[in-house]
Amino acid sequence: MTLSPTEARVYRQLRCGKVTRYSRLYAVWGVTEPQESDKNTLRVTVCRLRAKLEDEGKTVLSVRGTGYMLTEAKA
Repeated sequence: MTLSPTEARVYRQLRCGKVTRYSRLYAVWGVTEPQESDKNTLRVTVCRLRAKLEDEGKTVLSVRGTGYMLTEAKA
């Protein structure tokens, strides 16, 4: 699996089975008070990451209002 540098930094922040808060993920870009454009950047990065992780048997779930969670895809 080949990840862009940004995707790799986001992936390293995610923990399998545990919610990673948005604030921790925004820190990848050095953002402490996200604007709408920062939110969109995170969404797009996670979307691309999901597509790449699918082949690895993993997925990134959205946890509404909190963040994202890395999980093993169900067989």
